[in-house]
Amino acid sequence: MNSNDNNNNNSNVNNIFCNATLSIGNKSGTPDYVVSLGELCSIDSIQSNINTVSIPYNDREEMDYTTTSALYKLITNSNVTTLRHVQSLSMKLPDNLTCISFDIHFNEPLTAGFLPASLKILKLGPSFNQVFGIGQLPNTLEELELNYRYNQPIQPGALPPSLKILKLNHLFKHELEVGSLPPKLEVLHYSGHDIVIKETGVLPNTLYTLTNAPVSWIAAIRLLPNIKGLKFYQNESVPIFDLDQLPPNLTRLSINTVNTTLKSRMPSTITHLNICYTNYDIDEIFPERSQYHFTKLILSGTKQDDISHLKIRELKLRFTGDDDDDVSLKLIKIPFGVKLLTLDSSLRIDDPSSIPSSVTTITVAKPSSIKRLDLLPSTVKELITSEQGINLLKEIIPSSIEKLIVSGSLTNIPNTYKSGCNDDQ
Repeated sequence: MNSNDNNNNNSNVNNIFCNATLSIGNKSGTPDYVVSLGELCSIDSIQSNINTVSIPYNDREEMDYTTTSALYKLITNSNVTTLRHVQSLSMKLPDNLTCISFDIHFNEPLTAGFLPASLKILKLGPSFNQVFGIGQLPNTLEELELNYRYNQPIQPGALPPSLKILKLNHLFKHELEVGSLPPKLEVLHYSGHDIVIKETGVLPNTLYTLTNAPVSWIAAIRLLPNIKGLKFYQNESVPIFDLDQLPPNLTRLSINTVNTTLKSRMPSTITHLNICYTNYDIDEIFPERSQYHFTKLILSGTKQDDISHLKIRELKLRFTGDDDDDVSLKLIKIPFGVKLLTLDSSLRIDDPSSIPSSVTTITVAKPSSIKRLDLLPSTVKELITSEQGINLLKEIIPSSIEKLIVSGSLTNIPNTYKSGCNDDQ
């Protein structure tokens, strides 16, 4: 077994890599250790610091019965709890596994008893499209991810009552019945298709996060006592969205629907809000600006609204026009109090002096989004951007910038700057 850092001869190697990954014949993803398929049958054990094993998938290198049996025996007598890219369910998986993902070609029925009895997380690949039978999934399962092609009806009782997180994909179009969703489900990522809920009780009362829900579900959603996070999404046009119909105590709301106008007052309990693709009268949805405190607010960057009295920690501005629109339109006025500012790639700041002194971090997709970087307020200490144009940045960024984060490989950057990734939430 070879370490990617060539530490396999070090007697303290088990202490060097904590929660390490072993890859079978594939170095993609920078695993800590790599072993070839040919070497697999000659290994006596898997080191105690390894908790994840990844099976080859990029070149579709098949594992035969002998190598699969050898690997499963090694896993059974190890500390491994996660197995990635399982190719087949031709033999029972080791019971000590708690997290499993199947590879992109897997599309076999899930035979009862072949999955580990203590399985908690199951991720099925983009080819999987099989009906779940009652009793096929272990009663310990807490998270189930159904990928791209899954479009099968979910019969009541097929999903185990232990399930807390269910992720469907955009092809799923089947009606949900009472009992299709398990009674303790907390997070549901739906497909966005406008399939009508015909009965009360289809959505479990335990739900606190629901994403990609159609607007037609609003009556059922309003009855959920624990719901905190909502994302509405559907391709069909939704002319009017009445904010009065939202359930009480929401803290997160995203409305990604087509040609939608918001009506009524926005609940003041919301701290994370995305309404960048909607139409609205700012005075109608925020009648008393001072009541709203946003941890993160996502708006259209060119919609000229007065948001000066909204309390906003992070403001993200998106370009929501057509590709041939004039992107040099005047940017919305950024209010004082914003600390984190993010701009879409099509938006520009023509006058950096208009950035309030409260802003300490700016994220732009490309350096040209800010016309004069050298005019940035001295209070801006962190700049996050892509690698494109980074050599130009080095020459013109002000000395007040303490950290430059590049979401890609970093080349020819002074040691005072940092490299990293910025996750879009």
